[in-house]
Amino acid sequence: MKSAVPFTALRKTPLSLAVTQALLLSLGVTGHALAASTGETTLELPTLDVSSEALKAQGGAEDGYKVDTATDIGFLKNRELKDTPYSVQVISKEVIQNQIASSPDDLLTRNASVNIVAPDSSNNMQNMNIRGFPVYSTSGSIAIDGLRTLYLKRIPTSDIENIELLNGLSGFLYGAALPGGFINYQLKKPVYERITNVTVGNYGGSNYFAHADLGGSLNQTDTLAYRLNVMTRNGDTAVEGNNVSETNIDGALEWKITDKVTAEINASHNNNRTDRGTTFWQLASTPTTIDTNKNWSQDWVTDKLESDRIGSKITWDINDTFSVRGAYAYTENRREDIINSVNATVNSGTTTFLVPYLSVTGASHIKENSYYLYLDSKFNTGSLEHTLTTGLSGVDNKWYKSGGTTDVSMARASLWPTLTIFDLPAYTASDVEFLGTHTKMDNVTIGDQIKLNDQWEVLAGATYTSIDTTFKSSATDNAPNNYDESKTTPSLSLVYKPMPWLSTYASYMKGVEAGGGSTSSTPLPPAISEQYEIGAKAELGGSLVTVALFDIDKPYDYLTSSSTYARDGRERHRGIELTTSGKVTNKLTLMGGVTLLDAKVEDTQSGIEGNQPVAVPEVMAKVYGEYAISAVPGLTATAGVYYTGSQYIDTSNNYKLPSYTIGDIGARYELNQFKTPVTLRMNVKNVTDKDYWLSPYYLGSPRTVAFSVETKF
Repeated sequence: MKSAVPFTALRKTPLSLAVTQALLLSLGVTGHALAASTGETTLELPTLDVSSEALKAQGGAEDGYKVDTATDIGFLKNRELKDTPYSVQVISKEVIQNQIASSPDDLLTRNASVNIVAPDSSNNMQNMNIRGFPVYSTSGSIAIDGLRTLYLKRIPTSDIENIELLNGLSGFLYGAALPGGFINYQLKKPVYERITNVTVGNYGGSNYFAHADLGGSLNQTDTLAYRLNVMTRNGDTAVEGNNVSETNIDGALEWKITDKVTAEINASHNNNRTDRGTTFWQLASTPTTIDTNKNWSQDWVTDKLESDRIGSKITWDINDTFSVRGAYAYTENRREDIINSVNATVNSGTTTFLVPYLSVTGASHIKENSYYLYLDSKFNTGSLEHTLTTGLSGVDNKWYKSGGTTDVSMARASLWPTLTIFDLPAYTASDVEFLGTHTKMDNVTIGDQIKLNDQWEVLAGATYTSIDTTFKSSATDNAPNNYDESKTTPSLSLVYKPMPWLSTYASYMKGVEAGGGSTSSTPLPPAISEQYEIGAKAELGGSLVTVALFDIDKPYDYLTSSSTYARDGRERHRGIELTTSGKVTNKLTLMGGVTLLDAKVEDTQSGIEGNQPVAVPEVMAKVYGEYAISAVPGLTATAGVYYTGSQYIDTSNNYKLPSYTIGDIGARYELNQFKTPVTLRMNVKNVTDKDYWLSPYYLGSPRTVAFSVETKF
């Protein structure tokens, strides 16, 4: 009754958590007066103040949530999205607020390149597919403020300024990572203009929350500022018996030491408990659709996680040529035994049985250090303009464990689709803590952004990555498995702008990820992947439209039935993405896109040649829109429709989950006529209460009604 490869990938791996940091981008542009003369009449326009304090944050609802600049794409700093030779989408804090998002999954699921695999109602880590490849929060494909982290669950949305999603390879930009994509969470920054925003509401069911977002200057010279976010929530979600309680505190300080040197420090604490998290499924064949409002897990399922993080950052503009930026963060996570239930389906002739069992992952304690240090140099060689970046980055993660994963069968089955509730069976849990996994990843990067002229630009460079990992099975293991490898991942991109509003690009990048390894198998060599991509980005009215064609090729690694890693053949994903975000008209906002994907296993001797990988739909199409109602100033109607194609549940491609389409509706009402602005929000997710399978491992979410009231004092 042991689980197949996907469950092992979902529940294993080390490491961390985090939740903080802050920075302030100072933009100083002198305003000026304009005058227009027509005959004897002169029209003088008022001075336009575009200083940093006057500018609104990017991605506001009034701009259709369109973001022009990404703060951190690896070592690339404040890069214009339109001129970036990669597929990058940015989700702003106003999207987070207006969607009443309880987790990043609520936002990422609306991206046409993302297929969520595990819902946030489960005890699982954040887990999704991007461009058909798995990306999960303990995979090393997550960063907070540009600092790599291994996060055990999901970043609290109360702390997030924006989410920067890079589709595809990231070896040149971040070092070792999975090939599907990379997610960077930018935390809220200290501000010099006072803010006091208080929001209360409900994430669905009886899961009520309260959130305070405070900030402002701490002295008269505006050289010291702060930001403080406090959030708490508790109660059952829309899924029967699924209870989530969470408290999160995040604080940040910024100090402008001089006009050229800025320092930041931040700290956070998070306490999260999930009771009766939705169950993991092992499906023997294509299942019938079952009620997603019902909780199919056992009453005793629980997960408790506590996390603390402290970080710092400094920037120094030495002169017009050189600048230095560095950051460091230390994170600790403490997680009690994860008590899960797993439901397996078993076929006997024409009859299907549901067989539940207990799955316990021992307590863990994780300590993580992450850093980067970059030198940026701006200079010319003849007519060529260079922005050269050299630097170091990395993460050191120690995962202390007190036992592995124990599975205990309930020894009873019921006819599908009925679930029998059992008392918690006896299981053995060790309280002896030992260093189970120690991973060090360090990068040396050199990258040059070369502007040839107003139309042509080259982005080229390479990252040298070293990976050192030790696996230990127990406190008495005197012969641990060790992995120590180094690889170089080069990249070359060309950007051509035939017109100011249009950019085209072609890029090549190599990626590296650690070969599969565990306490029970010899680690495989590093997996080297390659990506070719061409694309175009256009500013059409108030929208940014992006199209990208990509071809990603990587080794096919898998975990055998004997829990050892093997490599056989290649996994190749070719596809096309179309995304858009922004204002279509003054009153209509549209965000969404389409992904068409051809994913295949090739050159393999394992009997699955040409098969489609598990949990990878060929088509995803998603659109979200907002419309301002003219008859009622301040009122905005919202709606979304999201289609996900069919997915195979087995590597042999014998069984497939059906496609599904779900819809959302909502409204937002801004009352700005009073001294204290108030915003009322309501969103209904899965408005038709459709029952569906999210992935081969989890059910989808039922109809969820969320609402909030925000007051800006």
